[in-house]
Amino acid sequence: MSIGAAIDERRPVRPTQKMAQLMTAGVAWRLMLLGLLFPSLFISGLARAADAGFTLSRFHDSQRDRPVLIDWWYPVRAGLAEPYPYGLGEGRVAEQAPVLPGRFPLVLLSHGAFGAPRNYSWLAEALARNGYVVAGVAHYGESYVYGVDTVSQAAVLDATSRVVDLHAAWRYARTDGPLAAAIDTDQVVLAGHSSGGATALLAAGMTLSPSKLAHYCSTDVERAHRVAVAPGAHALADAGGRTLCLLESL
Repeated sequence: MSIGAAIDERRPVRPTQKMAQLMTAGVAWRLMLLGLLFPSLFISGLARAADAGFTLSRFHDSQRDRPVLIDWWYPVRAGLAEPYPYGLGEGRVAEQAPVLPGRFPLVLLSHGAFGAPRNYSWLAEALARNGYVVAGVAHYGESYVYGVDTVSQAAVLDATSRVVDLHAAWRYARTDGPLAAAIDTDQVVLAGHSSGGATALLAAGMTLSPSKLAHYCSTDVERAHRVAVAPGAHALADAGGRTLCLLESL
């Protein structure tokens, strides 16, 4: 199966200095650590050595009038990978190379606040080399890959749109996505970091209780700040100036 050029925007996308600061500061939610839910990490039944392939695709979710950009990593024949600049770092992939024969487990990957899937290329490449197809979903309104002008600090609090992004990506991946024929639809993994970890758990059925969240913030806010923020840091605030409670990893 060959992978054609999915979209025209194949050049590395680099965040501005402001966006890099927002990403590293972890503004707003830090609900989860690394929400990796792999049943058996790096064990997918791939019996031969492989490199990681890489391609991009973009589709439009007509139900919400919302674009969804996906970075794909997948297993390819060993010996094809070359250095690849992601913008924030360099990886080693075979761009647009044919996927290996067979069907592979799918990992739906949700990035952290103001980030992008390629920030986790180190993980995605390792999974691809070990027999996983990784679909890194870029969340519109947060991710700089759509253009800095599209980014809103308020979007990081919109967990619902993130979850629906994953559901839309899952439908696309198994039907119209560039690797649909290579995906084992009976083996799907949700993964994410920070806000993406919360997104993965919510998509899997976790229930978020606003009342319990408010109670936690009102009773343990100082302890939460000590855990989630570097010593000496001040409480973070949203665009409206309201203090945000920072939570420990659950």
